[in-house]
Amino acid sequence: MKSANNNTTNLLEKQDHEILSKILQRKNITTFFITFFISITLIISSLIFYLVHDISSKYSPINPVLQTPNPDNKPDPNQAFILSLQTSAQQLENITSFISINGADDMVPSAAFKNCSNSLRHGSGRIRNALTTIRVNPLLETPSYSEQRFEMAGSIYAAEEDLETCVGDLGKVEMESTAVIELRMKVLDALVHLRSRGDFLVYSDEYKVTHSLWSDIADEISNYLFVVLVCCLQLMFIFFLFWTICRFN
Repeated sequence: MKSANNNTTNLLEKQDHEILSKILQRKNITTFFITFFISITLIISSLIFYLVHDISSKYSPINPVLQTPNPDNKPDPNQAFILSLQTSAQQLENITSFISINGADDMVPSAAFKNCSNSLRHGSGRIRNALTTIRVNPLLETPSYSEQRFEMAGSIYAAEEDLETCVGDLGKVEMESTAVIELRMKVLDALVHLRSRGDFLVYSDEYKVTHSLWSDIADEISNYLFVVLVCCLQLMFIFFLFWTICRFN
């Protein structure tokens, strides 16, 4: 009788142990799947965030008018460039007026006077052409701006050659007067100012291309690192969960 009771007790304990094991197993499986789905959801959310960020950066508005205004009210370099060209054109007109006023006093021989005046007029016309190009398309971030940049640079460099020709013509004068020296200094000053504008046009374009390239590379690297970091965190979380389940079971 006592043996039968012991068998019954052992059987009940065994059944209870099996039931408890099944409950724990189901609990572990449920925990695993819940964690798995949470991790997958977080990873997918991170990937979606990355894709949305990547698309928004590629298709951001290229029109400066549509962008957020500059809160610091910094000067616009493009407007400064236009004003500088206008200053150069005005300088050449003033020099031409200076020649007209002093030409009656025979300050330079007629040939040098004529050649220098023509060179200055040509240079002024080329600068006006560059200004016209800017007014036709004042938005500097449009796709056609690179072609206009080369066109403006060509006009500015041609104007520089005209001023150099004028300086060369004045250098051929044998008897230099004070007016000739003053005229040459005015032309040289205008030449230096105009040359700096041409260099700005070329080198600022190269800087923009280089800066844009490195900025895009940095954005891509940061985006990929963000995704990798999130994935690693999720994997660490899953590993920790498995370790916890195995440790306490």
